[in-house]
Amino acid sequence: MSLGQLDPVRNPRISARTATWVAWSSWVACVVLIALALLLDFVTDDIPLSSQERLGPGLAVLMGVLSLAYPTVGALIASRLPANLIGWIFCSAGLLYEMQRFTTAYADYALSENFVLPWGEYIAWFTTWVGFAGPVLAGVLLILLFPDGRLLSRRWQIVA
Repeated sequence: MSLGQLDPVRNPRISARTATWVAWSSWVACVVLIALALLLDFVTDDIPLSSQERLGPGLAVLMGVLSLAYPTVGALIASRLPANLIGWIFCSAGLLYEMQRFTTAYADYALSENFVLPWGEYIAWFTTWVGFAGPVLAGVLLILLFPDGRLLSRRWQIVA
């Protein structure tokens, strides 16, 4: 076996075409989720049910656009280097954040405005878990796998 066959950057397990499609599809899902979250935020009254204070409309749109940085960088890295886990972690972290943002807006709307929408309490519960677990897992994995997407040695597998 040559060294090129062992290198995951030159010999990825996923084709470049599939990686590009999956990475940019997750980016599109993030855009849709943030657009739906902003829509629900704008139609919900200013009575926050969570401990967070509600943002004004301008700041909410700015935060929505800025929150697309993680999935955008992740899609760029994952589409060009499919075997590098950093891009996929960025895509996943962005998707988890956008899911948390959307479920927060949905729970606020379902529990304060429209009681007909199903599962408001369950989605509020899910929001707290996604909001906590996503950044912690993504942060730890990014620190362990930076910069090339591989652990420093096999000993770090225990920590990962």
